[in-house]
Amino acid sequence: MAIKVPAIALVYLLQFDFKFGFSFKNSRLPLFYLLAIGIALFNWVISRNYFNINYNIVLLTGIGFWMLCILAMHQVKLFVESNDAETIHRTIIAFFIINAVLSFFNITAIIWETGYLNPYTYQGQFQKYFISTGDYIRGLTFDTSTTNAILNAFGCIYFLTKKNAGMLLLCMAVMLLTASNFSNLILLLCFAMLFIFKSTRDQKSLIAICIMFLVVFMVKVSPQNYIYAH
Repeated sequence: MAIKVPAIALVYLLQFDFKFGFSFKNSRLPLFYLLAIGIALFNWVISRNYFNINYNIVLLTGIGFWMLCILAMHQVKLFVESNDAETIHRTIIAFFIINAVLSFFNITAIIWETGYLNPYTYQGQFQKYFISTGDYIRGLTFDTSTTNAILNAFGCIYFLTKKNAGMLLLCMAVMLLTASNFSNLILLLCFAMLFIFKSTRDQKSLIAICIMFLVVFMVKVSPQNYIYAH
């Protein structure tokens, strides 16, 4: 938050625009965040916590987070509207390459610290890493490893549809490093749907390779995660 809030403020200083375009029909931005705020306010009313200072602070903090989401989403939308598809595509590629470099730096730093080539099976340092190694693979966002996993799951689907095998496998590798069983499961379901209903022969081959990556990782690299997922 110490980075994200000033970053959003800076973006609005450089591009001052608050025309969100919310509407019930053909809304420019999704109504999800406004509805989330509405639910919070409704809950505040029915719970009658008007004079509970702690509850009010939590309520205002939550609304603040949702407002930050709206501000960030609006700027992303402005970027999409003001640039052509090729520029956006190159930006997405650059983002995932930088994210992969930092993610590989994360795992390299762990290997250097432990002196163990596969920290996913390393039980020294009171099992600081071991099955939790993926928690330290945060990537470009410096957020939780789950955020990194979900971003790369999106990347896998995006680059599969673009038939960019190199970037697909790169995103798949980074996602596996996070060892997020939930993300793996969701991506497998998406792959299954695409494999059956909407994919070419080449895309089916890429999906099969990604699944092979997952199997090798779960069986050979991090068998404890396989047991945990089971």
